[in-house]
Amino acid sequence: MNNHRRIVITGIGLTAPNGNTLAEFRANLLKGVSGVVWFETRYMGRVLAGVCTYDPLKYQMKKEVRRGTRAGSISIYCCQEAVADAKLDVPDLDKNRVGVYLGITELLDEVDVALAGGVSESIHTFGIFASFASQNALASHPDPTKASRPFDRDRNGIVCSEGGCVFVLERLEHAESRGARIYGEIAGYHMNSDASDFVLPNAQRHVECMQAALKRAGIVPQDIDIVSTHATATPLGDIQECQALRTVFVDCPKTHFNNTKSFIGHAMGAAGALELAGNLPAFADGIVHPTINVDHLDPQCEVPNLVLNSPKTLPSVDYILNNSSGMLGINSVVIVKRM
Repeated sequence: MNNHRRIVITGIGLTAPNGNTLAEFRANLLKGVSGVVWFETRYMGRVLAGVCTYDPLKYQMKKEVRRGTRAGSISIYCCQEAVADAKLDVPDLDKNRVGVYLGITELLDEVDVALAGGVSESIHTFGIFASFASQNALASHPDPTKASRPFDRDRNGIVCSEGGCVFVLERLEHAESRGARIYGEIAGYHMNSDASDFVLPNAQRHVECMQAALKRAGIVPQDIDIVSTHATATPLGDIQECQALRTVFVDCPKTHFNNTKSFIGHAMGAAGALELAGNLPAFADGIVHPTINVDHLDPQCEVPNLVLNSPKTLPSVDYILNNSSGMLGINSVVIVKRM
């Protein structure tokens, strides 16, 4: 592939319910530390939620925080952290060659540097809790840290969370010209729509999305080392995704599967970005973080090499596939490879 078309990740800025830097987030994923707590809402009282504890005054004045929104504050924090992590010399950048893409679906290939990712302030709105409650899809558990339990036989719904994650993306030639540290290269991606149900994933369309991303990356399922699953801990949604995973990853002995929502809940528009970020350090340390809170694996959610409750070290990690799904049947898959 021409270097002009190759896109790499050179910076990561994030805040999650269990960490406000990539290092802290990763450490807590490996230690099994949940970020789900009891959260007091104005209209629904006490609910389970993933709540971020970042410092909004690190990059903003008090007046700016008061006048803005939580989503805006999270966005500014994550973008500033990502730029700092990438060690970008912002004053020297051609501002006409820098793009910002938060919460949209695809990067245009017209810039040298881009900030891309997602942000969620969902727990600060009434609608998100009311919507999932109306579908009997909100998790319940006496222990907040055990409430989000994808793949477990006793899972009973989603834990809503806030959070944000922004990546600095650069053309490979631009990153190399300034000697940037590279987390990984975007190898392939794809999106499609189920067009079959408002909330229930369609396994076949999910299969097609993964297969198309693999084809674009020029690899086969056996090349993937880690699959970061979308599973939200809804009874039927987890089963549908696992059915799709078993279909795509047949006879793939080195492919391992994990889940991040078990730690932080569902960060909605930030979920996919946070879940990918939490796995990227595996290129360096070879460790697959686990899915926690699986006391009794649902037989319908069994997939080979599902990493449960404790991390697993692999000989090497060369490819990570990140699965995401959204309301109205949107599926998204991105594949990142080690440089």
